[in-house]
Amino acid sequence: MSDTQESWIDTEIHERLASEDAGVRRIALLDLADLDDDNSTSWFLQALRNDPAEEVRREAARLLVAWEDGTVVEGLCRALTDAGASVREAAAQSLSELKE
Repeated sequence: MSDTQESWIDTEIHERLASEDAGVRRIALLDLADLDDDNSTSWFLQALRNDPAEEVRREAARLLVAWEDGTVVEGLCRALTDAGASVREAAAQSLSELKE
């Protein structure tokens, strides 16, 4: 993939991450995960901490299992106190899979 194509994909995904539609943001996270880019963890962590939609925060927690580093573990631990039960469950599941 050329740098131009990669830049366009990044821009397009980042625009969808800012969408008003929670479903669009959730799918954008899935697309971002497909890129398998270590630099994308900040986008997942931001969604996990700040997205108003529980479904988006849950998806971020679920997808973060792919990256085992201190900031990811810290973010998932914080998500254990999320207001949404499904987010807490997804964070706990991801943390348990990181430990395996």
